Amino acid sequence: MNYQTAFCWEKGRGRKESFRERENRPERTKDRNGDSLLLQQIQTRRGRMLLAVVSDGIGGLEEGENASGFLVGELKRWFYGDALEIAGKSCLRKRGLIRMEKSLARRIYNAAGSLRAYGERENRRLGATLSAVLLWKRRYLICSVGDSRIYLIGRREKRVLTWDDTDRNGRLTRCIGSMGWYPMQSIKGRLGRGKLLLLCTDGFWRKLQDEEQEAARKTGGEGEMNMWLERMCVKLRSRGERDDITAILIRIK
Repeated sequence: MNYQTAFCWEKGRGRKESFRERENRPERTKDRNGDSLLLQQIQTRRGRMLLAVVSDGIGGLEEGENASGFLVGELKRWFYGDALEIAGKSCLRKRGLIRMEKSLARRIYNAAGSLRAYGERENRRLGATLSAVLLWKRRYLICSVGDSRIYLIGRREKRVLTWDDTDRNGRLTRCIGSMGWYPMQSIKGRLGRGKLLLLCTDGFWRKLQDEEQEAARKTGGEGEMNMWLERMCVKLRSRGERDDITAILIRIK
């Protein structure tokens, strides 16, 4: 069993600035993409396993790109360390997924503590959203904090598997970092034939239309999946989206 995948990662346009504003902006804030992504897969004795992650550095805080990059790096190390070890010892049943879930939650909790400690040491406030999916054969485990989303797209259903950690005004209420620790969303399920998973930051889903998800479902191989993402980036920009855009598509071949 193989996974078909595609992704896009595009720096935001930002608002128009005068020459003086552009020149006086701090150097570390220039030409930075606050989003980070991870897409890795490996064949184990217990079947193929894939990890996909999108993370959006909080723009209102400092060093958003460092926060999201750090989280992605921690999950990559977890995937090739603890996750691979668990996959080698556990069969793909309820007990194996529970072990994965506990191990992943522990790594995210430790990463959140490291970000808070760094922020306190450097007198900075930083944080990032996180939406991650671990696919083990057809079964998936989702962990999410913040307002990045994971969609399930099928012939008869198109729904958001995660929920936004925001208030009534759309302001973010939870992230990983300086805001403190909150229990993350944890969801388990099975990816059926012909269905896709779409992971994306708010720069992608905010202006996404329902009928465009159906177009994603009808794509063939990875080439068409990548073309759909490229077309969506152009459409979203034409609708006025200026934020960083990050998305990952996954289908079981």
